[in-house]
Amino acid sequence: MFAHHTDRFMTEKELIVSLKQGDEAAFTALYRMYWPKVHNFSRLYLSSIAEVEEVVQEVFVKLWEARIFLKEDESFKGFLFIITRNIIFNQFRKSFNENAYKTTVLSSAEVEYDIENEMDAADLQGYIKKLISELTPRQQEVFHLSR
Repeated sequence: MFAHHTDRFMTEKELIVSLKQGDEAAFTALYRMYWPKVHNFSRLYLSSIAEVEEVVQEVFVKLWEARIFLKEDESFKGFLFIITRNIIFNQFRKSFNENAYKTTVLSSAEVEYDIENEMDAADLQGYIKKLISELTPRQQEVFHLSR
């Protein structure tokens, strides 16, 4: 059914066009290309491998669900990064609520990591500052003491 994928190498742009049309083989090809990048990026911000794997799985589920919104002329890496970043922050909020002393995400966010020259560390820092500002004064104090 999707024989054209094995006949020749498809460009990323062609894979995105096919993915938008619901082509599972295109999804699988993009998954294989980007799984390591999403995984390695997530590992910088999450302390447990279980959390990392949960985030990576959720990123690709979201990608499939949001495939019709993809624009083949815009950065696919950028799109994936935004999904990944949002899921990591949701994960962080969840674990912060479970344990106010668990500040791994925030402390490791100072690590400069460039997912492919397009990812802006300052943008991530801004998100983290915003998250801290949303914490209760007590949680903010705990966070600052943990540093």
